[in-house]
Amino acid sequence: MDNCYKKYLFLYINDNLTPRDKYFLEHQDDFMKEVMRVTKDSKFYDNMSNSLKKDGDFILELIDLFEDDYEFLNRIGEECFKLNDYDSRSIMEICVKLSDICEKTQEDCLFDYYSRAEGYYQSIREDIRQEIMSEPNLKERKKIGEGFIYVDMTFHDSPVIKEFIAKKMVRDMLFDNPMYNFEELVHYNYNKLSSIKDNEKQIIFNLIRDNDQTLSDYMEIHPSLLEESIEELKFVESNWNDYIDELNTSKIDQAITEMEKYIVDNNCSYNLMDYFKSIVMISNNSAKIMPYLEKDLKEKKINHDVINLQEMKFIRHMKDYLDNLFEFDVPYEKEEIIEKNNEEQKYPCKIIKLKGRK
Repeated sequence: MDNCYKKYLFLYINDNLTPRDKYFLEHQDDFMKEVMRVTKDSKFYDNMSNSLKKDGDFILELIDLFEDDYEFLNRIGEECFKLNDYDSRSIMEICVKLSDICEKTQEDCLFDYYSRAEGYYQSIREDIRQEIMSEPNLKERKKIGEGFIYVDMTFHDSPVIKEFIAKKMVRDMLFDNPMYNFEELVHYNYNKLSSIKDNEKQIIFNLIRDNDQTLSDYMEIHPSLLEESIEELKFVESNWNDYIDELNTSKIDQAITEMEKYIVDNNCSYNLMDYFKSIVMISNNSAKIMPYLEKDLKEKKINHDVINLQEMKFIRHMKDYLDNLFEFDVPYEKEEIIEKNNEEQKYPCKIIKLKGRK
């Protein structure tokens, strides 16, 4: 603000100016900005000119100044909407800021901005999808990953929008993926609790990097955006043993069901069930499985000298089944889905690409 206006600042605030001087000063945007900053009083908003009310950068500043006055935030957002093009960068930024407050506070009066911001995000994601699909080289598509590189280029001058999209993309990638929940994703990649404990931030970076290098680089520069992800990972840590127990118990039931199905489908004798414990003992994951078997489970030793062909086929089938079933600490059907998608992946934006354990 010009020095010549400073002497009028408190005169104006205390209503000690003539109507003519007040009218003049209220049309000096720099002066009114300073009034709002100094007083933090929303009543002076009514005296601002329309040009200042449509100034997106200043409205963003007002949102920070009055972040707890939700009715006022709703009002300035609506007036800015009326004075600007709906698809302008300023409007997008205002929606994103108000959406963030709505998400934290659950204020009903700001829900419309949350919906609008979500609409912007889905539109941007669709644009990214089209960009990726237009790339004919599959190796280049793989490098593009989720497509955050396009966000970085398009919104390089808008930290507000870029931060918003980055957080949403991480949530889509790690927490709202239609094929894998986050807990399964962590267990698929890390088989020991000790490998992630006290290393949460790096684990999140690794999971993001597997899908989008540019997004991972951005998050490493802005680690505060990962607070929610780190809290989710800490929950996975606290639930580690319960998850493993529940999963392995269900897999034992699944294996027994598979045995019964095999016996019926192949007209086998039911005494083949007695081989289960012996098959477990020769499987690749016997140490993982044995604690979950009933202690009084019957055991029929495998004698290769007297075993018949039907029994041998059954044992081989069930050993392979158990090896696959217990290879990763996720439900078996999820492993099959992921393997298929990794082989046939055409468009990487919605697929989690899982790698071997770290």
